[in-house]
Amino acid sequence: RTPSARCCGRYHRKLLLMLAADKLLLQSEVKQRAINLRERELKLFNSNFSAVGSQSAIMAGFTLTSFVEIDLPPERAFAKGVLHFFITASVCVNFICVAMVMFVTVWGSGKALRGLDGSMDYAVDSMNDERTFIFTCFALGVLSTLGCMFAAAWVLMEESIAMCASVFLLTTMYMVGSEARR
Repeated sequence: RTPSARCCGRYHRKLLLMLAADKLLLQSEVKQRAINLRERELKLFNSNFSAVGSQSAIMAGFTLTSFVEIDLPPERAFAKGVLHFFITASVCVNFICVAMVMFVTVWGSGKALRGLDGSMDYAVDSMNDERTFIFTCFALGVLSTLGCMFAAAWVLMEESIAMCASVFLLTTMYMVGSEARR
């Protein structure tokens, strides 16, 4: 080999090594950006789920408090039965929502931050899968809490006032339902 050929060979090897190093650096940067994006998604899910869980806990608390504090008249058995149904539904659905939010945010975040390589993607995807169930429980909790108010109106109020309250409550239920479907 001539000296110029050896020089060109060394130059090509250095060039190939530099290209390989640049490729590794680029792959590392892309992976880091993907992890940062997934971390932002994780924070968004945690923030949204925490808001939903807090509201469900408040609704469950209001429902339990109203159930304990309200003195029900002995008549109007059907309306009281409907009230008890909605109280039970509201408490159960809201507690399910709170529990699911707790499980998903605590376990999902723990898996994402302490898991093996790729666990951030798995945790965020799993949290996304649970989103529909959590939001459905929340919507049912809102509607069943409004159902409690509807039944309580017919148990506790005079008929004409209960009718007015029912119009407002049914309108609110319709608006919540139609907005949730958008």
